[in-house]
Formats: sequence, structure tokens, C-alpha cells
Amino acid sequence: MFSLVDSLGGMAVGASFIYGAGAIYLRARGVEGMGFGDVKLIAMIGAFVGIRLTILTIFAASLAGSVFGLWTLSSVWLKRTQRRIQRHHETVPQARQRAWRSAAIALRFFPIPFGVFLGGMAMLALFFGNGLLRWYWRWL
Repeated sequence: MFSLVDSLGGMAVGASFIYGAGAIYLRARGVEGMGFGDVKLIAMIGAFVGIRLTILTIFAASLAGSVFGLWTLSSVWLKRTQRRIQRHHETVPQARQRAWRSAAIALRFFPIPFGVFLGGMAMLALFFGNGLLRWYWRWL
């Protein structure tokens, strides 16, 4: 049953988790990794969908963001490998190694907005979340 307590709990759990992740990243790297807009967005999502679906939203958004980041890294790596082979006439292993270093450095300074994934996964959680959770709990 969805109630005011579930709504406030969703706000608190979501905002605390995202704020904590941003604070840990800031302390570890010295730069802001998670903006306060993400904290406000997940607090709004948590108030709307409750605790269980907020946790599902954060998990699904993290998974989707990771897949997007890895896809971006691999596509940049492949493009740079092809360019090094064509322009610099390097051997394939040498071109792959240099392209990998170049892509990793380039993407270190390429911010990927997390709010996009939070919003998309919140919509999925809103419409399909309860069914997904019921399916998941049956398998445990």
C-alpha cells in the first residue's frame, strides 16, 4: 500500500544514495561527479513511486548508464584504431593499444549526464516496476 510514509521514504532513500555517491566521488577524485540536480530529480521520483521502485530506478539507471558508457568507450576506441591504422600506418596491435589509451583519456573528461537515465528508468519503473519486482521475487 502506497502511503505518505512510503513517499517520504522514497525521497529520503533516493536522495541520500545519490548525494552519498556524489560526495564519495568528489572526495576521491576532487571534481564533482554528480550534480545536485540528480539529487533533486531522484527525490522527486522517490516521492512519486515509493521506496521499492526508487531502488529499482537507481539500479536500472546505473545499469543503463554503464552500458551507454561502455558502448561509447568501445565506439571511440574502434574509430581511433581505424584512424591510426589508416593515417599513421601502424600495426594493428600497436594501433589498438595507442587508441585504447587515447580513448580512455578522452572519455575521462567527457561527462555523461545521469539524469537522463534516471528519468527514463523512472518511467519504466512506474509502468512495469511492480511486475518486474514480482517476477524477480518469484525466482528467489
